[in-house]
Amino acid sequence: MNDDESHLRLLAIFYYVLAAGAALFSSVFLFHFFLGFFTLQGRPFFFEAAHPPPPPAFGIMMMAAGGGAVALGWGFAASLVLAGRSLMARKRYTYCIVIAAIACLVCNPLGTVLGAFTIVVLMRPSVKQLFGVGQQRAASG
Repeated sequence: MNDDESHLRLLAIFYYVLAAGAALFSSVFLFHFFLGFFTLQGRPFFFEAAHPPPPPAFGIMMMAAGGGAVALGWGFAASLVLAGRSLMARKRYTYCIVIAAIACLVCNPLGTVLGAFTIVVLMRPSVKQLFGVGQQRAASG
């Protein structure tokens, strides 16, 4: 196993770790979803029975915000897992570059460092060869 293959393998593992963290963090917003759900049901979730319940619009807003945040986070986690699998299989070169650029925007140090290192590794000509990038144009031209 040469350096490029070991670097790609390590990057893939870190993509799985980042995906697990993203999925776990976004699951926190399930609390907001269920808060809205119980509000719509008329059950006092955190509200005392002596006070009037919040309006139904509050429940709908909380469900929409919580559900949207969970869907976005789990979708991002799924895209990170696919990027990790693609790095292992040496497929979807452009997809890996795009996800690496998006990972640079994640507000934690692991995402920024992982995205930057992925872009650096994927720009190497030897790694491009492993992915088969540039060979299609040379064969057809």
